[in-house]
Amino acid sequence: MLNSIDLLVIVFMSISALSLIALLLMGLMKNKIVRRISVCIAAAITLYTAWVGIMFFGSYFIEQAILGILVGVAAIGAVVLTFVGAKKHNEKFEKIARIASSLALVAGIMNIFFI
Repeated sequence: MLNSIDLLVIVFMSISALSLIALLLMGLMKNKIVRRISVCIAAAITLYTAWVGIMFFGSYFIEQAILGILVGVAAIGAVVLTFVGAKKHNEKFEKIARIASSLALVAGIMNIFFI
């Protein structure tokens, strides 16, 4: 039978594995479509971590809720910047979006599991 700490470890390991795969695909792949999809996956994970940070820590830990809001806004901005860069064929926008998405993902994970 699993207790709550076991479930927390399972959630942490699954989010960490998905995040690592998304980060590796963002950085190492040459295919632009795969990079855009990995930015969207990283943004989805980041939005989940932002939601957890806002909902579960918002009552007592205002700093973590504010960080969750900032991380969520950064993830949405990264997705928008990715699609704007794809539409205008601007590699610089897409690179900035990948960096912002990566930083937001790491900050979101640290917000809910380490801080």
